[in-house]
Amino acid sequence: MSDVNADEIVDIVGENELIYVPRNDAVEAQVCDDKLIVKTRDGREVRTPLSWFPFLVNASEEQRQKFRVLGTEIFWDDLDNGVSMEVVLLGRAGT
Repeated sequence: MSDVNADEIVDIVGENELIYVPRNDAVEAQVCDDKLIVKTRDGREVRTPLSWFPFLVNASEEQRQKFRVLGTEIFWDDLDNGVSMEVVLLGRAGT
């Protein structure tokens, strides 16, 4: 296990079986009128409909623009809510 990179996460597949999956954290984000755009560590740009996130739809423009990119999550402190990279990458609206 000493050769595990800090940029990897461990998924437990079975009782004694581990696999290493490269993390694909968010490195940058932008909130537009109808989309959340996230740039990932591997260079992808993922566009997600803002309608998936009612807390953002109902927020003011000022609130929407005050967020932190935390790698595995984009978080809006003023709204006390966030969007996980799992939702962005796997397309799980409403979770």
